[in-house]
Amino acid sequence: MVECTSAGALALKMSYHPNWRVQLDGTEVPTYMVSPGFIGIDVPAGRHRLDATYSPTRSKIPLLVFGLLLLGMAVGWRHRLDKPAQWIATATGRTG
Repeated sequence: MVECTSAGALALKMSYHPNWRVQLDGTEVPTYMVSPGFIGIDVPAGRHRLDATYSPTRSKIPLLVFGLLLLGMAVGWRHRLDKPAQWIATATGRTG
């Protein structure tokens, strides 16, 4: 709940990103960047119900899957990665 005696701006202490959606009394209101660490909205006078939600970008899910796949490959092939590391250690004189 938000209550204002007169119309004004409200700063929400959340890092600004365009994927934030803010609703006042069930109606979406435009947001703007107050600073990189704050989201601003204009609020009319009176008592209002405020809801702020963040919707992540859809590209984050494929990036997560790709990262997990890459990690799985590195773990699965770690024995192959040991040979170049051993060669480098021997060539630089840094053996065990």
